Amino acid sequence: MRKLDLTKLPRKPYGKTSCIDWEASVGCLIPFVFDEVTGYLKIINHLKGNYITISYQNKSKTLRTSHLCAFKFRDLIYKNKRRLQKFDLSNIPKKNNQYDWVHSIGKTIPFSWNGRKGTLLIVGYQRKNGYGYLRIQYEKQEYQIRNINLLNGKISKIISYGKYHYSIGQTLIEQKKDITILERKKVKQSNILRKKYKYHCNTCGYEGWIDETLIAISTYACSHCAGKVVIKGKTDIKTEAPWMIPYFQKKDAILLNTERKNSNKKIYPICPICGTIRKTPMQISTIYKYHSIHCPKCSDNVSYPEKFILEFFKQLNVSLIYQPKKTELPWCGHYFYDFYDPKKNIIIEVNGMHHYQEVKHYNRTLQETKVIDQKKKALALKNNMQYIVIDCRYSELNYIRNVLLNHKELHKIYPFHENEIDFYQCEQATMKSLSYKIYMDKKKHPTITNKELAQKYRMNRGTIGKILNKFHE
Repeated sequence: MRKLDLTKLPRKPYGKTSCIDWEASVGCLIPFVFDEVTGYLKIINHLKGNYITISYQNKSKTLRTSHLCAFKFRDLIYKNKRRLQKFDLSNIPKKNNQYDWVHSIGKTIPFSWNGRKGTLLIVGYQRKNGYGYLRIQYEKQEYQIRNINLLNGKISKIISYGKYHYSIGQTLIEQKKDITILERKKVKQSNILRKKYKYHCNTCGYEGWIDETLIAISTYACSHCAGKVVIKGKTDIKTEAPWMIPYFQKKDAILLNTERKNSNKKIYPICPICGTIRKTPMQISTIYKYHSIHCPKCSDNVSYPEKFILEFFKQLNVSLIYQPKKTELPWCGHYFYDFYDPKKNIIIEVNGMHHYQEVKHYNRTLQETKVIDQKKKALALKNNMQYIVIDCRYSELNYIRNVLLNHKELHKIYPFHENEIDFYQCEQATMKSLSYKIYMDKKKHPTITNKELAQKYRMNRGTIGKILNKFHE
């Protein structure tokens, strides 16, 4: 039996699910069972490319995280990379300094094989085609093996290493795992005999094959539930995220049916607003995460949650000032706030993921972010402002919709009913570029001044100038 307990390792968001945060796992212990050996592996380093360094009993090894899950650390557990094999042949009689197998019937052979201990009983011996064959009894079952293979330690089939752990028709239910075994087979990969199982997922109905070692350690035994398999018309980009279609060039259109929205495949996306094609490739999952390709020409650097909230309050007929400056909030100092309602003296903060957990490549730690949040809130309250925080850690329609509908403080100040808000329209607003809208407004009305545009769009006059300059470059 081989098993790893990865449940206590820290995790990070990955699409709608989560995955192990190996970088944050440095210093953590991983309980394991490797055949008959039990113990703890310690993660002592994390390297680029999903490589980690683990240690066990003063020995260390660097390997890929996927190889850890495939138990490729036998050389840490035993003295060398080969299986540790010990056979006590002291009970076997000898003749002319060679083992006398003919007179060994009834003799026992104690052994230790790759951490497993037991006793083999010799119940028969015969010569066939010039080779010697032994009949061995182990755990009340008899097996035939050549005498030379026994001496070389080739007893894996005898002590059940070649046997299946799961039976056909067996249903496995555990947390997010619910599968039924349909078929099984053995496949030789890199000179290693792998046991494969065909399964039916009782959650989504998908059928596929999985390695025996992955059944026990995988959060999702089903490849489809884990987001690794695409089913056309059900889990492809065209079906799951149709709003992404305009970002694909014609040459990449086939990927809409063959990839999922969280795919790491890179494309050269096209801006659906101004038609600019990015010069550098971008992962499909990144486009889905940010709902944008950060177009170098028309991008307004306004996040998905901020655009969503702007449209939400617009439908409530509430006029908010986006990122108010010292002209609107003379007391704000060097702090920036997301939105300001001048009529009710309310600050509204839209908090992304970095306000709730560590985010890789973000320029501040979680602790630093929390300290700044506390100071901003204290300063606003000191200046007689009401302070509302909206949790937008996930840039997803349903998540933000549920947050707004269940936000008690928000409902007290801005009462609304679910039927009064078109949340689909809120998401559509996130696909539009505010910068491009300002540019087109200026193009249609050449006589309008930057000051008038600033008043119309509730923005700083200097920001309007930067936006227009970018389109004239």
